[in-house]
Amino acid sequence: MQVYIAHPAFTEGQTEFKERFIARLKEHVGKLKDCGPITLIDPFHYAPDVEGSIEHKLASSREIKKTCLNLLDGCKLLIAVVDDNDTGTAFEAGYAHHMDMPIILVSKGTCDSANAMLLGAAHARFDNVLDEFQLSLLAGLIEWHYLLLSGPWLVPGKN
Repeated sequence: MQVYIAHPAFTEGQTEFKERFIARLKEHVGKLKDCGPITLIDPFHYAPDVEGSIEHKLASSREIKKTCLNLLDGCKLLIAVVDDNDTGTAFEAGYAHHMDMPIILVSKGTCDSANAMLLGAAHARFDNVLDEFQLSLLAGLIEWHYLLLSGPWLVPGKN
């Protein structure tokens, strides 16, 4: 199952947090016993960094959008880092919501300051997401979602 991680990574601090969060989440997901492989998709690995040049950003914007939406189309769950009010993260979450994809909000602090529409679309929220307990809860939710999708489930009278 693929999980899309929507996040800002335009500053050194954002990039450092993203890398730390994804690495620690991978550790927790790797310990799950009741599910198959979980792939965490970081869209920044697939789209060029265009923040240094407005010309490059304008020339690449349609291709970046297409790349990210194609990645999202292959995912079953979206995790949105809501720190710093990134409009790209909000765009990706809106697309995921339109596809009826569950959205999980995470923050290094609190999700309470996120945009009201993101809060309204969220299926779950994790504050202080680098906390060991919060990471284990998030990994458990990913596992639950995997199991929910992988069925088959026992149906009374049909098993």
